[in-house]
Amino acid sequence: MAFLASIGKIFEDGGLHSILVCSDVYASATANQMLQGKQYACGICGIWMAHESLTHIFRPQLRILQPRTLYHGYPMRPNVAVVLSTCSWVRKVQRAAKMSYPVTKAPMHVPLFQEVASVLSAGLKENFSDVCVDVVECPDLTKAPFSLVAPGLCGSARLADIGGPPFLLPMVQRDKVFSSDEIARLVELPDAFIIGAGAGPCHIVGVNSELVNNVKISSTGEHIIAPYIIRINPKDGSCVQEQLSSPEFCLMGNFLCSEGKPGKVIEVRASKRRGPENFMTAMRKTLANHYDTKPVAMGGVFIMEKGKAKIHIMPDFSPIPLTCDAEVDKWLEFYEMNAPLVCLGELVSYDPGLDFRMDHFHCFSSHGEGGHYHYDTTPEDVVYRGYFVLAEDVYRIDRPPITHGMGR
Repeated sequence: MAFLASIGKIFEDGGLHSILVCSDVYASATANQMLQGKQYACGICGIWMAHESLTHIFRPQLRILQPRTLYHGYPMRPNVAVVLSTCSWVRKVQRAAKMSYPVTKAPMHVPLFQEVASVLSAGLKENFSDVCVDVVECPDLTKAPFSLVAPGLCGSARLADIGGPPFLLPMVQRDKVFSSDEIARLVELPDAFIIGAGAGPCHIVGVNSELVNNVKISSTGEHIIAPYIIRINPKDGSCVQEQLSSPEFCLMGNFLCSEGKPGKVIEVRASKRRGPENFMTAMRKTLANHYDTKPVAMGGVFIMEKGKAKIHIMPDFSPIPLTCDAEVDKWLEFYEMNAPLVCLGELVSYDPGLDFRMDHFHCFSSHGEGGHYHYDTTPEDVVYRGYFVLAEDVYRIDRPPITHGMGR
């Protein structure tokens, strides 16, 4: 108790009390007692978790020892201790300490919508028999089959490219936890509608999962949080789709951020695939061939209305390093899933040297199937319909310092 009181006396004025309280874990009176040497169990646990979290924030390259029990005596496996304490506390302490992630803002080339529609119409005909691309009013995305939390895609559109596969491979970095409300602040859009593909919050779900983000952040704090996660049922290997009430996610995210307003969008309809490229890659390569090194960024939603698609779902994290794409493919679980599938994500035609994820779409459905979209498996039957906007900028957030090409 005297030891705790000594810590409190030395560090209270240095912000330790503020961290304990502003992290929304301890009330002010409880924090006062903890730093006076009282509330012994809470004090030991709180100071230990604050130490772990601050170490992850300021020196993430260190590998912290993970004790087999928390200090107040409850037995926990080491990985569970980290998931339940460190990950959540990293996020809470970062907010309390007003920490942030490194951000690079990259301006994009933004042609007229009608020009892009003409480019896509010509290019997609090399891959699909039937193509129709036009500029239209965005349908109400809050209605079926989309059922999103904002009616449109328009207003200050930008992309957020967060983290990336290097945080997952060759070994997972569990401390890479993000939150959509923080992403809205980092992309300078405090009232952002955020949709797209990422990795689910393993510290909340309990296992690794695919994320289909679908949130409306409000500067007043009245957020609408309705993302989907897709995970694997450990009992029979089937797909489990669930909707969360948390804005947090892990490891990576590729999102369209906008004001979510109605307005003009690019509608792309394509069917009867005859070429080798999937829908989103065909669009990206068409833009890349036409605009060359001028980066064009798009985000939005498409629905595979008919047909079947190859989808993967990440299992729980690999206990051994995955060092090549062949090992990654062996680790992933692949499925053939049925239309209709609603896919959210983004694509960029050219990487100006920021290690972008070039295209990334995840899907969900009203029948409970979803995951990471690869391509359709029924080219003669497939029918796509999508709505997209052009992004003015791409915000590269927490770019991995060491990168690779695996898992993309």
